[in-house]
Amino acid sequence: MKKQLLLSLIAFVSITIAKSQTNIPALITSNQVWDISGSPYLLNQNSYIDTGVSVIVMPGVEVRATGSYRIDINGEFQARGKWDSIIFFNKMDLQFSKNSKDYKSSTGRGAYFNYCKLTGNGSGVRIISVTTTSLKVTNCVFSDAYNAIYMQSSYPYDTIVTDISNSTFSGDIYGYGAPISCNIMESKLTVTNCIFKNAYNIYTYGNVVFKNNLFYKMTNLNFGYMFGNSEISCNRFIKLKDGLTLDLNTYNNYKVKPNLTFTNNTFDSIGNSTSLAKPFIEISRGQSLYANFGKLVVNNNNFLTNVGKGSKVGINSNNQSPTKTDSLNFKDNYWGSNDSTTIASYIKDYNDDITIYGRAIFANWKNAPIIGCSYNTECARANFVYTQNDSIITFKDSSFGSKPYRVKWKFGDGNSNNSNQKNITHSYDVPGNYRAVLYVTDTFNNLCDSMVKVIVIKSKSKCVAAYYFAVDSSDLSVVYIVNKSKGGNSDTKFYWTFGDGTGSNLTNPNHTFASPGRYQICLTIFDTLVNCYSTFCDSVVIDTAGIELLVINQDDLLNIKKPGLINGISVYPNPSLGRLNLKLNNYKSNLIVVEIINSNGQVVKTQALVSTLGNNNFALDVEGLPNGFYCVAIRSENVAYTAKFTIEK
Repeated sequence: MKKQLLLSLIAFVSITIAKSQTNIPALITSNQVWDISGSPYLLNQNSYIDTGVSVIVMPGVEVRATGSYRIDINGEFQARGKWDSIIFFNKMDLQFSKNSKDYKSSTGRGAYFNYCKLTGNGSGVRIISVTTTSLKVTNCVFSDAYNAIYMQSSYPYDTIVTDISNSTFSGDIYGYGAPISCNIMESKLTVTNCIFKNAYNIYTYGNVVFKNNLFYKMTNLNFGYMFGNSEISCNRFIKLKDGLTLDLNTYNNYKVKPNLTFTNNTFDSIGNSTSLAKPFIEISRGQSLYANFGKLVVNNNNFLTNVGKGSKVGINSNNQSPTKTDSLNFKDNYWGSNDSTTIASYIKDYNDDITIYGRAIFANWKNAPIIGCSYNTECARANFVYTQNDSIITFKDSSFGSKPYRVKWKFGDGNSNNSNQKNITHSYDVPGNYRAVLYVTDTFNNLCDSMVKVIVIKSKSKCVAAYYFAVDSSDLSVVYIVNKSKGGNSDTKFYWTFGDGTGSNLTNPNHTFASPGRYQICLTIFDTLVNCYSTFCDSVVIDTAGIELLVINQDDLLNIKKPGLINGISVYPNPSLGRLNLKLNNYKSNLIVVEIINSNGQVVKTQALVSTLGNNNFALDVEGLPNGFYCVAIRSENVAYTAKFTIEK
């Protein structure tokens, strides 16, 4: 019977798994929403989205091609991922046609990708291809493709708008490819807050804006064929392999002269083993003075260390009339030197070779690197605070950024937490110094920042200071402090303060209060050899001058009594929940008076009881008393006995 039940359960699980995937049909002729309940969506053949048909991909979905297949989009295609629920496209080839629906910011409809991770199908392939379709891409990661986004039109004067932001691009597995390639003359391409790494090129036509991006280890970076007013500003160019080419070639008969503003960019280094002579920027002006290019402004840039042997700026053009040239604005840049001769050596232009058409004017250079652009501000900065309770640490993330982020913790003792908990508590088992690290990542787990703080865990204390007050009702001139400290030994040191400016380092001191009042009495015990340190404080009200304070050990509590008729007493249960029993052993029958005394020495209950020879058990009246420490004081024939108890309701 058990085997049959197990087999049935396995069959049910298998059926559930089979139903949790969806095959994408070859022909999509009606609107569809791909949600998490049908994921993954498998592309087993080429598919076609018909004109006017909408396909919306919802957060958390995976779309996976099982071979070299594509989706031809004649209608609308959107991927609406969220920062905490990313859409995955694996081995994708998405091709938008001239009939595809343009993205419109006013409606939020059309070709749109948000919080997606898109991988291609290897070297030489494309992920998103666009033909005359306006496209918006934000918060995405592209990898393993020659072209991540490819834009080409058979209509040279087509005007499409492409907006790409907060995304990361890398080339194929060989480091080749142009992550963004645009061949549309009058397109408007805006790229902001993106990262480009380990790829070959960026290929641009049209009206271009690249702002606040990072280009890392790019091989042959080229911005060219810019038609209209273009801007390249606030970018970082890090470890470029072959420099950046600004290709100012254009067409003599084009209707307007294009202008380029190149400002507030930073170059840190350049050069590799095969191309040591490349400059940071090479200005290509192919058709010499007859070229129809307009105004070029290169201002407020940082040209830092040049690893290669070449110049920092080179102008490459064929001057057909050596007696003529024009001036290019290279003012207000930082060159890494304050010497005009040295700066001039960084620039290869008409001054070096009259066959070059163009002279760089570098006046008003800066004496220090220029600071002013905020690079990749979308990534959070790490910060955290913590509170400590002995070996238990409560960490609180206080990182800050303009977008959602994830956190990972390493506590320095071999333990970590990757569950994105912003507030977390961790306990250290062994004393020592620990490097606690907070890692902040973006939503794709790319590292943004980290912070380290040293956590000091001391050895746990091996002793606890504690005491309570007691009185002997037969002698109200004495208040007893009953020491119940734990963990000490013969080497443990004691220090008492009595709240009136005096103290004692005796284990069992006595002290007399000169005047009535409330006094806070503190006991500190310590032993450095065993890492013992503890303090306990409580207060007592003294209502008569001359009251003596006497410290005794709890083990000696019952020795306060004088020789008498009672052999021993005990009270139970202790702590009391509101009921208390008294047990005593008498040598003879007699009358006893029982008083309940609070921690301030006040008598709060009194009972008269008749005891008999031998063992006696009495129920004491403690109902209505608040929680706290109390003493039972028993008087019999002028002999006093005491016992301590607590009430905890």
